Amino acid sequence: MPAMEAHDMNHSHSYRNVDQLRVNDESHAVKLKSLAASRSTPAVRPSLPAPLEDQARNAFFFHYVTHSLRTYSYLQSFYSIASPQACLSTSVDAVSLAFFSHWANYPLALDNAKRKYVSALQLVNDAIQTPHLVSRDATLLAAMLLDLFEKMTNRSPKSDGAWVSHVNGAFSLIQLRGHGQFLRPIGLQMLLRLCTNLLISCVASHRPIPSELLVLRANAACYIDSNNPKWRLMSLMVRFVELQQAHKNTTSPTRNICDLAASLDKDFCALETDMPLAWYPQTTYVDDKSEQVYGNRFESYGNVHITQTWNVLRLTRIFLNETIRDRCLQTQESSEHILPLNEIYSCYTTANQLIANLASEICASVPQYMGIRASVLTETPCYDSFSSYDSQGIDSSRSLQCYTLIFPLYVAARSAPSTSGIKEWALKQLSIMSNIFSLRNAEVVSKILRTGKDVDPWTVYATLGSYAFVA
Repeated sequence: MPAMEAHDMNHSHSYRNVDQLRVNDESHAVKLKSLAASRSTPAVRPSLPAPLEDQARNAFFFHYVTHSLRTYSYLQSFYSIASPQACLSTSVDAVSLAFFSHWANYPLALDNAKRKYVSALQLVNDAIQTPHLVSRDATLLAAMLLDLFEKMTNRSPKSDGAWVSHVNGAFSLIQLRGHGQFLRPIGLQMLLRLCTNLLISCVASHRPIPSELLVLRANAACYIDSNNPKWRLMSLMVRFVELQQAHKNTTSPTRNICDLAASLDKDFCALETDMPLAWYPQTTYVDDKSEQVYGNRFESYGNVHITQTWNVLRLTRIFLNETIRDRCLQTQESSEHILPLNEIYSCYTTANQLIANLASEICASVPQYMGIRASVLTETPCYDSFSSYDSQGIDSSRSLQCYTLIFPLYVAARSAPSTSGIKEWALKQLSIMSNIFSLRNAEVVSKILRTGKDVDPWTVYATLGSYAFVA
């Protein structure tokens, strides 16, 4: 298996040549009271004189293992009995410090994270060269966490091979583990998480899906509930990547691309209608116009994971219908009319209307996480007063849940017809996220939208940290 690589954001280095990667500590010590003012969290109490690594690890575990997102809930089992394998504990420290640096706006933590990253790389590489360690759960998980570090700190999916190096390395490891990994809950959980991460990496970097991933998913399907909405969504995303690759090829026939996109969109619609009853949102209609509600309704979901699944479905359908719309425009503007003009107009109009509807549905998912809630009994909307909030009035779990909405909001604002008013509404929500929830990247996305430039959504997705900050 090829050695994993380190990077300094601009250059790649052999994993073994760790001395080539130097991280200069040019940061001054930041006072703890300054850190406390930046964010309030139940998991981290910056006002206490706890070591930085402890604060970072507590924050990471709170959000990723025990409470907010729980995307790596199985990590807890590695710490429950004995000290974890060195490569895993060091990788945890690296990614925890990187997360803490981002979330608390604490530069010193990132400097420390880079040092831990170099150490973790060496330990992981040593483990994969050691026969009795290469197939261990801890080694695989360490590699997955280094990928998480990469997504948190490196925002260049297309220009930097390091962006996918760790997820590819972890995938190589998982192929060495055999069918036994399907039989153990932790092994299966890690496999499914890695498959999802690799698939998303392919989407965001516009790379084809490795055939080995399709084989692994086919094998995994025998051991899970294949009717699970997230699993079915990822199966459709495989086809989306294939369409994405075909659409890149400008010689692909327009009719074929439009037919493929329309067929896939129909299958996404089928998934929408076949969601479990508990996954459907509660719709609340409002009589009084509010800047926090687009139109006259908003929707409340069971949890952030369900909200995110619905929004991924919606934004992917937007991309599909944009493909149809763009191909129609190209055909209409070309001298060769491959499709009849009335068919072009019908496809274009239908796609445009679907984009508007889907963007509106994304907007309806936002208020629940922005301070508006519906009473279960009366369905009367209740409004939290943002004027009474400051950066210490929002707990970090709520902020992280809110963060997952930035990318769907960008897609909705970028793609919706200008007459819908969605872009203006989205900019107001991003302003609240930036000023009230202290989400700096909300302002970054807001600036992109204000320029009017059509920035590739997946570039924005990488800028936001990819799947590092989502459920």
